[in-house]
Amino acid sequence: VIEGKHIQPFAADTAAPRFRITAAAARNALPQRTFEQSRLAYRDVSAVSNRQSLIAAIVPSNVVTTHTLFCLKTPLDLTRQHFLCACFNSFILNAIVRMLMGGHLTTSLVEGLPVPCWTGSKRQRRIARLSGLISANGVSSPAAARLQALVAIEYGIDVATFSKVLAGFPLIPESERDRARAGFEDILMRG
Repeated sequence: VIEGKHIQPFAADTAAPRFRITAAAARNALPQRTFEQSRLAYRDVSAVSNRQSLIAAIVPSNVVTTHTLFCLKTPLDLTRQHFLCACFNSFILNAIVRMLMGGHLTTSLVEGLPVPCWTGSKRQRRIARLSGLISANGVSSPAAARLQALVAIEYGIDVATFSKVLAGFPLIPESERDRARAGFEDILMRG
């Protein structure tokens, strides 16, 4: 049984939880059995002053969550869930959340966020692949920077706007923000 504190961007720590439930007890308590599938979850964050305000990961199948995690209820294939995970953990969507968030990250706020519609484009599939790699292998600077840049491009913003967004995350090391900006500029130059 994992809680919000067991979720970091792109990673669900299933080894740390102190509570366990048998599969039979989980099926009895949760007859819809949504826990039997991998699903996107985001954590209840209570302050805009955190490193990030919207933190998401894919919760593995056969893991139960508590009330401090909100899980995707709509059945989506894993590729689309990884795309959403990337958007949720992006600087762009986190900046929007910070402008709109009050005391808590509410489900109504998240449901109304401007997430790019899934078209299955080459860029969206690349974002989903990077998200999957980061989820499986941990955050690496080059992969994370490239993912942030690709998501920013998906939102259609320019270099100046992306620079302003990055400046709004002082708890994220400047080197990490600089890599995202450089990746963004590189992708734009290549077309």
